[in-house]
Amino acid sequence: TEIYTLSLHDALPICIELNQIHDDVSETFDAANFRVSVVVPQILLKKMPQGNVNEFDLDPGSTMLFSNYLGNYYKNKANGQTSDYGFASFNLGLNLGTWQFRQQASYSYNSSVSGNNSEFNWIRSYLQKPIISLKSMLVVGDIYTVGSQFSSLAFKGVQLMSDERMLPDSQKGYAPVIRGIATTTARVVVKQNGVEIYQTTVSPGQFEINDLYPTSYEGDLLVEINESNGKVSSFTVPFTALPESVRSGSMKYNISAGEVNDFGSQHSLFSDLFFQYGLSNTITLNSGIRVGHQYQALSAGAVLATRLGAFGFNSAVSNTDIDGQIYQGGRLGVNYSRTFSPTNTVITLAGYKYSTKNFREYNDVLGLRESSRNGMVWNSNTYNQESQFTLSVNQSLNTWGELYISGSINNYYGSKGHDAQYQIGYSNTYKNLAYNIAYSRQKTGQIVSNNTFSSVHSDSTSEDLLMLSVSVPLGVSDYSPMLALSSSHSSEDSSYQANLSGLIGEEKTLSYSANIDYDTQNNAVGSGLHLIKQLPYSTISGSISNGKNYTQSSVGIQGALVAHSGGLTLGPRISDSFALVEAKGASGARVNNGMGAKIDPFGYAIVPSLVPFQYNNVSLDGKNISNNNIELLENTKQIAPYSGASVKVRFKTQIGYPILISVSPETPLPLGENVMNGDGHVVGIVGQGNQIYARTEHNSL
Repeated sequence: TEIYTLSLHDALPICIELNQIHDDVSETFDAANFRVSVVVPQILLKKMPQGNVNEFDLDPGSTMLFSNYLGNYYKNKANGQTSDYGFASFNLGLNLGTWQFRQQASYSYNSSVSGNNSEFNWIRSYLQKPIISLKSMLVVGDIYTVGSQFSSLAFKGVQLMSDERMLPDSQKGYAPVIRGIATTTARVVVKQNGVEIYQTTVSPGQFEINDLYPTSYEGDLLVEINESNGKVSSFTVPFTALPESVRSGSMKYNISAGEVNDFGSQHSLFSDLFFQYGLSNTITLNSGIRVGHQYQALSAGAVLATRLGAFGFNSAVSNTDIDGQIYQGGRLGVNYSRTFSPTNTVITLAGYKYSTKNFREYNDVLGLRESSRNGMVWNSNTYNQESQFTLSVNQSLNTWGELYISGSINNYYGSKGHDAQYQIGYSNTYKNLAYNIAYSRQKTGQIVSNNTFSSVHSDSTSEDLLMLSVSVPLGVSDYSPMLALSSSHSSEDSSYQANLSGLIGEEKTLSYSANIDYDTQNNAVGSGLHLIKQLPYSTISGSISNGKNYTQSSVGIQGALVAHSGGLTLGPRISDSFALVEAKGASGARVNNGMGAKIDPFGYAIVPSLVPFQYNNVSLDGKNISNNNIELLENTKQIAPYSGASVKVRFKTQIGYPILISVSPETPLPLGENVMNGDGHVVGIVGQGNQIYARTEHNSL
């Protein structure tokens, strides 16, 4: 059921005629039935978008301290030498109202013939707070810039940015706004590539549809207006988009300021301001500015959606001082995306970018300044980049499968040469058998790695690779084992692999993967087995493998800890938003969609993941409750959490003895009637056959 309210922008007198609100608002009075019918054009009504969540239903969560943990031990013996490796990581969190603290840390250890080494790292600390009124997220601490218009930076500082997760699903991503006119009460149907994706009923007059869900593919929209008098009219709305596309009338922004990490003790303060605005269905504007120590950069661009496809244009200029020398340069780029419906050809992204020799990203400026002090050479994938070309095309062949092509070429000024990567592939299925064949070529110029200081260059390399894979289920059920065969061939060697994987157990909580492979270069056969067991309170894993001159074994564990007002609860893992279920006495009850989680002996369990700013159903299955004298009085709750929230969900339980009372037919009882104890509390119900089912604290009523 759709709910509408009349949107009035100005204060109105107490008494007003409807046509004073708008010329197209009218009413009729049926005196015989004492009924007034009001006709209001749909465009004047305030409509709740699809997937809307009432702000009053949002739950900021409860105060909790929690952490994901992961531990892994790896032992390897090769050519008579043994090495041991250990690793542990922790993602800590503390929620106090809507303020959310996060801390990431890790510990690593290795032991070999060359010695022992261990290291502990505090990786990242930050404080975040969702701000509903601004549809934004505030973050303070160790942060990353989004990198949409300039290169991404890791920094310590503050960031305020639009958070699209706070919007209803129908307002996320890009979809055009549809406007039209109906002459009668009409049914409006929207189709894309022949498939109906939206339908609504509108009143006579102007209408506007602004809550289309973004589709997974592009294609122009056909809008059909089916009038009450039988007349049908239609028109087409172009639907092509790029990642920078924004809905008409919507805006996104990002404000960041702080000090860039990992560039020594030099000055590395900066600030960013970016925004995107949907001017119309056809045009999206974007712009940004980045200011740092002796550095300024400005960007501007637009996305133009046409019937020929979506074109993105972007430009940037930079000005910087590096050791007393001024560098000024610019960058121009164009992107293109299009779906050709008649041929089922999808150009996911085609782009070209050209930079002048003196254009500099801020991370390159900081790296060059630091390298001049330490006598090293700065390397990055943006430094001295002249041009970049990218292409990704998918061609559906209907029942004959799918063909895809992708590639990228990066050219650099100076002696770096160029990097290139191409891939062409074909995939299809025959009954239950799926197969894929792909050819790729990788060429790397003289660069060691990205964003590093080094005084040594590696030689350029080039490799051609042909890959073939086939997979087939060994059975007809959804849980049948899967057999996968693959081979790869390069100019240096060839390899072949067979892998069998599947799930074991009634609840399918044990997964396995067994493989055997052969390498022609070393004329070696290898084999391995990997097991993962999902327990109610953690996940454990183990693997063994062996081959020519080597053996390997490993064990691992991962899970979550949640400290709350009721104690400490263990779980398999938690995401940024999760729920703590409380069901006192219901030990053994299973959490549906809870990765095997069950209510522990203290009455708690963890729902590992919730979708923020959406309604989530949390439910319990009470079949396996260990105490027969416990009954769940409710088994489903609906919650809509803030992002990052830790929500406590309480389920009522009743403790007592189940009893069945048969009453003489001479005293007929009304079926379904509540049964109460002496205190007036409902303890049961009247069932069929004049029987009473009840649960009480004692063996009798």
